[in-house]
Amino acid sequence: MSERTKDSATPASPSRRENEHAAVPCVSATHAILFEAGDECCSVCAQPLEVEDDESTEVRGRGLLIWTRGEERRYEEPHLCPACASAIGVTALQRWEIEEDEG
Repeated sequence: MSERTKDSATPASPSRRENEHAAVPCVSATHAILFEAGDECCSVCAQPLEVEDDESTEVRGRGLLIWTRGEERRYEEPHLCPACASAIGVTALQRWEIEEDEG
């Protein structure tokens, strides 16, 4: 049976599947974005990091991410602003303390 009615000259609305595909935006980027040289930013809050000098009282932080893929170990050291480095460090110490108390 046809989706058109005999008296109607307009076709029936598109199927649900066609609507889903029309609503999904397509975004593409090149690999150049991944290797783009620019100002260093905090990996958590994206705040630009100031240049480190000997007179500064705030020290930039650096995280350490370790993961494995098969036999290969990968390391990444993301840059952190002083506020994010402190927050992550204190949170890690609190969780460590909780695990020691529980177990």
